[in-house]
Amino acid sequence: MIQSLAADRRSYSRYEPAAATITARIRHTYAVTTPVSLQLWRWRAEAWSLVATQDLSLLAATPAQTDTFRLESLVDLHGLSAVPAGRYRLAIGAVYSAPFDVRLITPATLREHYLRGLPLQSRTLQLTGQTLPVTVVALSETWARGTHALVFTLAGRTLALAGGLPVAVPAGDGPHTVTLVDDRDSNYVTLEVDGWALPTANQADTVLIDFTRVTDADLVRALDQAQADLQSVLTLDLEPTRYSTRALQAMEPSVEVDGLLEGVDMEPRGPASHIWRVMMKRKPVLAVERIHGIIASDPVLTVPQPWIVLHEKGGYVDLVARVGEGPVWAFTGSRWMPLLLGSMPVPNFWHVRMIAGLRDLHDGPGATARQALGYLAVLNLLGFTGLGITGGRAGFSTGRDGISESHNFNTGGPFAPLVEEYRGWLQQTLPRLQRQLQGFRMVTLQ
Repeated sequence: MIQSLAADRRSYSRYEPAAATITARIRHTYAVTTPVSLQLWRWRAEAWSLVATQDLSLLAATPAQTDTFRLESLVDLHGLSAVPAGRYRLAIGAVYSAPFDVRLITPATLREHYLRGLPLQSRTLQLTGQTLPVTVVALSETWARGTHALVFTLAGRTLALAGGLPVAVPAGDGPHTVTLVDDRDSNYVTLEVDGWALPTANQADTVLIDFTRVTDADLVRALDQAQADLQSVLTLDLEPTRYSTRALQAMEPSVEVDGLLEGVDMEPRGPASHIWRVMMKRKPVLAVERIHGIIASDPVLTVPQPWIVLHEKGGYVDLVARVGEGPVWAFTGSRWMPLLLGSMPVPNFWHVRMIAGLRDLHDGPGATARQALGYLAVLNLLGFTGLGITGGRAGFSTGRDGISESHNFNTGGPFAPLVEEYRGWLQQTLPRLQRQLQGFRMVTLQ
């Protein structure tokens, strides 16, 4: 039997050689060589969808085996990638792996390449079992991770941290600012103390000095938001995406799609024209699998595939009549013939199933779009991270026994230079990239 099934990574990308192969790790207890099918599944819309299957033999003498899926080799009937960004899992029979991601940019690449190795961590002081009315204003970067005692002594109204010298809290209700040092006078913390709420007896709290880190989960959220933002700006999908109009999907519910669209109006043809032009709701259009004419839920005609002439970048198809290839008219279509041959547009007539988006992000404008994705993710991340590390302050200063220490942050936070560099690149690049991918926007006045 299969004991366990797991992928060797949490995140993959067909654009990164080190992360472009899914390795399945299989442990089994079969006593004889046993053939099995290893499957790759993708979460699509609201259900798991089978992407690829490959057969292998589990050898009795090898209880731990591996097998692989190369992302570049997984393509559909149109030669387009069958593994766009999303959630995936492996399966052998009823045994499934934990889900993992396929992404345009992995968190590791975002951290190392786009964030340029920034550690994105800061020391924080957390009060546990807190009863003392204090909040942290500043913390030196020399603290080591660990727990320490914060002690309030009623006699003298003093506070002491980590065995350091007690410091008196000024008289009055406050709030007061107090700087404490540890027993070696090497680490300090500045606290704001609410004098009104100080206890009426001796009190000790435990404080935890720890690191706040940006995790891979934070990077994934930033990448997801950046992809949604970039697709909105460019008004296209970064990867091949299968769409169907709602009426066609209702007719063929078993076909798996990524999104639903409304139908397209049929514009009247000229008297001598043998071409219908159908403007798609998304572009670039990579493939058109079906085109139907539907009026008021009545299927009227099915367009034969040889009629479809695709204009990928323009986002439209021409339906060109071919000798020997006629449309398939439904029985009910004849009653709509006067409308179809008239001079008025027929609303919501054309219904399609198509694949739209960019073919590839390896080079050319696609590679620029992927770079823009990384830069946008960094901007989404660093703004809030900088505020978190600085506490929203422009700087801070502390002094004790005639010795002072001050820190000033860049305007916009500690990562402002990198943020400004990326923002400037995006402001210059995105308008040009949009023109490269979709052409100039044109308006026709009639």
